[in-house]
Amino acid sequence: MLNLAEAARRLGITPQAVRKRIEKKGIPIIKQGRSSLISEADLKAIEGARGLKPTAAHSDDVLFYKAQLRRKDFENDELRAENTQLKIKLEEATKLRNLVANQLRKEVRAEIGRNQEMIDFHMAQIRSDNLLADPL
Repeated sequence: MLNLAEAARRLGITPQAVRKRIEKKGIPIIKQGRSSLISEADLKAIEGARGLKPTAAHSDDVLFYKAQLRRKDFENDELRAENTQLKIKLEEATKLRNLVANQLRKEVRAEIGRNQEMIDFHMAQIRSDNLLADPL
């Protein structure tokens, strides 16, 4: 036994459409609490009434769409793999950028230190020259 929602899902129609077909065909339903149940045999009667029997054309369409779906799945898998590779490259580029930035910081700090030493040296020389040139 199936509830109407499950029957509708299997038929590819709405529960309201299932109710209409049940009423139209005079198919008995079993009430269980607030749920209405229909037998598998009666579901098949509704299927037959809808003309849901697959034809050769439908089979060809199904095969075509399955092939399309497989192709799209394959394309999606390729895109996922490409995204993974791009993420790895981005992580590597980020690490490299950080290494370069750290190296540049070290080099700049070292240069600033050397420049400060030169400034200190020249300032000491200037003071020394001023002391020698300026008689007290």
